[in-house]
Amino acid sequence: MIRLLIALVAVVLGLAFHSRNHETVRVDLYLAQLDAPLSWVVVAALMGGAALGALAVLPGLWLKHRALQRAQKRVSLLTPATSPPPSQPAPGDASGER
Repeated sequence: MIRLLIALVAVVLGLAFHSRNHETVRVDLYLAQLDAPLSWVVVAALMGGAALGALAVLPGLWLKHRALQRAQKRVSLLTPATSPPPSQPAPGDASGER
């Protein structure tokens, strides 16, 4: 329910942003020119920046994930799969008494 409310607020704010910034601007892409509403240009720039940021973070995440997998494998090799319960002397056993 909270996600739906957040999505609704985002849509309302986006529509308000678009209604206030609907002027057409020219974007020069060196090989071509694009005429688009300012709000779309701003949204495209934000999404492009978020995508580039995510791509910049991915290699570090992959390295950490691989290191974690190697560490988990080492731990599983060092610990027995089923460890026997600790042996306790039976009551009246001579090994534990003098």
